[in-house]
Amino acid sequence: MTSAQPRRSSISRAIAALHDTVGKSNLSRKTRIRKVSTEGLPPGWDITVDPLARPNPDIDADEIRAFLSSRKFPVGLIEAVVNSARCSGKRYYVVDDSTSMSTEDGRRLIFSESHTGDAFHVGCSRWRELEDELRFQAGLVHASNMQADFKLLNGHRYHLPKEGAEGYANLMASFDDPPSGTTPLCRVLSEIIDEIENDAPALLEAHRKAYIIIFTDGLASDGELLNVLNRVSMLPVWVVVRLSTNEKAVVDYWRGLDRRMVLDMDVLSSPYHESIDVHEVNAWLSYNYFLHRAREFGITLKEVDELHDTPLSTNQLRTFTSIILGVPRDLVPAPELHEGHDFCQFVEERQQHMPEPVVHNLFYRSARAWFNVEILKKKLKKKKKSVCAVL
Repeated sequence: MTSAQPRRSSISRAIAALHDTVGKSNLSRKTRIRKVSTEGLPPGWDITVDPLARPNPDIDADEIRAFLSSRKFPVGLIEAVVNSARCSGKRYYVVDDSTSMSTEDGRRLIFSESHTGDAFHVGCSRWRELEDELRFQAGLVHASNMQADFKLLNGHRYHLPKEGAEGYANLMASFDDPPSGTTPLCRVLSEIIDEIENDAPALLEAHRKAYIIIFTDGLASDGELLNVLNRVSMLPVWVVVRLSTNEKAVVDYWRGLDRRMVLDMDVLSSPYHESIDVHEVNAWLSYNYFLHRAREFGITLKEVDELHDTPLSTNQLRTFTSIILGVPRDLVPAPELHEGHDFCQFVEERQQHMPEPVVHNLFYRSARAWFNVEILKKKLKKKKKSVCAVL
């Protein structure tokens, strides 16, 4: 027996003991802490990952707000990111810089400096597309003072904020290097999981989760990911996978893992392909980069996560619009009343007074309002008729 095996056994026993003490809600399947609905929150929508989570005093919430405000994020979405940062553990960014990332099937979005909704799409490599996302995430981490590691699969591992301004500058410079090498996801993830196992007792006691955020375009070249990720199932960990390819075999593999495994995991496609999924079930929304980058960061709002899976219920719709419009939920008229007339009028008026009422709709690839009120009206009238038919 190796020296690592007894240590892992002792850690597992400690985690099991805390599991019994703190309660299964900290470690359970997706139906519990994974997606915290904000329905029924009092004015101010203090959005937290776990109501019992102990906020991290080292997080600079004001700097997060300044960073996101400068990029025109809506106020409610800013607060969702702030609370996700304050009530979570360390973040581990795993960056696939393998040779396949040089494939020229990516897409960058170039924004106009004068208007958020004005943008155009440019073909590029997968790595170049990912670079924009990584620079955003690194900038957000740097501004917030949160603990985060960025590990390039074939390169250096950067520790923020431990390495200070120099480490941040080196990380940003590393994104300029061309991708090259294999995809040793199993080895890198195993090393990260070892660290999280050590931190698990403290995370559970504080009701926090560590985050593993994987940016990749393929499968592991050094083993079976299922075996590695099985170790995560009993740990306080949230996993986000951002795929940089739309190859069916790769997408099916990762989404199959999400369905089969007992762990908290979100699998995201590219922004454009994610917008297709959202449009199919919630066509009233202009899916955009604000939402996509917040999801890559790992915000745990049920209303946001379900946008690409199912039509939002009227309760979820009320909560989601309150977040985007930046108003307490109690002030938003109930969508199910009066065929949604008051609700739609409220949304139409309030979104005109948003700092950025128009965004770049990734599905239509053009500037649109956040909410298409005409589609909302049809949706709510249809729901009313369905209820009457049942009665």
